[in-house]
Amino acid sequence: MCTVLVLFRPGHAWPLLVGANRDESFDRAFLPPGRHWPSAPDIVAPRDLTAGGTWFGVNERGVFATIVNGIDRLGPAEGKTSRGELVLRALGEPDATRAVRAVGALDAQRYRGFTLLVADRETAHAVSSDERTIRVEVLAPGHHMVTPEGCDAAGSPRFDAHFAAFRAAPPPAPPRDWEYWIELLRHADDDDPHRAMTVVTGAGFGTVCSSLLALPAAPRETPVLLFANGPPTRAPYERVTAPWADVSNVARA
Repeated sequence: MCTVLVLFRPGHAWPLLVGANRDESFDRAFLPPGRHWPSAPDIVAPRDLTAGGTWFGVNERGVFATIVNGIDRLGPAEGKTSRGELVLRALGEPDATRAVRAVGALDAQRYRGFTLLVADRETAHAVSSDERTIRVEVLAPGHHMVTPEGCDAAGSPRFDAHFAAFRAAPPPAPPRDWEYWIELLRHADDDDPHRAMTVVTGAGFGTVCSSLLALPAAPRETPVLLFANGPPTRAPYERVTAPWADVSNVARA
């Protein structure tokens, strides 16, 4: 499942703001964000310990990528490559345009369905696959929401339930003021997990972590990356300090 909130504002002091919940099997282990790939030391992302890839990350050149599995396409499948490889592939590029070009040139049949969000300070794209073709959509400035049904998918239970409130919420003011977005990401629904932002089930599956990212306009300035190592309803968001130096600055909400 998973959900991604995006506010894209080229020319703003913080041109890219992202909030994302990861929904996954509880027994699929991962490492919190860090520099986990010696061959790609400029990538900061959590690492999935099953397949070695990631679902959410940023590189030091200001390229961001995150992936949401397609509806009814959760988990690995025989003969398919892990979709976490796609995020790493995008983060290996110096800008979002080249990242999208690299992913778009791949064979769609290698992967289960997905929506991949790729952005930097100037452009944002939704790359989607139905396992037959890979399509690229340029995203306009403004609010966007990615759910398992796709990017800005009207008719999706989660999109219909929360997008209007997301668009109306005051934007975060990094580095610390994420109050309204965190409230949205914490929203649970006991009756319908497809409407919930934080998914709670009794089937060994649910929201396992949450991330917040603010990308500054100036390349020399430090991105703000916060990570909740557990459902945001009970785990605090903590400032990720690798590879950035301010280890004393921990944000909690």
